Amino acid sequence: MDGCVLAVDLGGSSLRVALIGRDGAVRAISARSQRTLVEAEPEQWWQALVEGVGVLSRKDRMGFATVRAVAVTAFT
Repeated sequence: MDGCVLAVDLGGSSLRVALIGRDGAVRAISARSQRTLVEAEPEQWWQALVEGVGVLSRKDRMGFATVRAVAVTAFT
């Protein structure tokens, strides 16, 4: 394995993180719904990201250790 990509998708109501292998296969994924009213709370999103990345590191330790890039997409 030459490395993985840590993909982060911050949507309007959820945050998803995935570990993607060089071959494009999803090696691990975590998703967390966020309830937001009028304004989003940055600390809640940050906590969701920290927790999601933690889940990935536990699901696929070997792949997580080879992360070579981070890709982030967000919807506001």
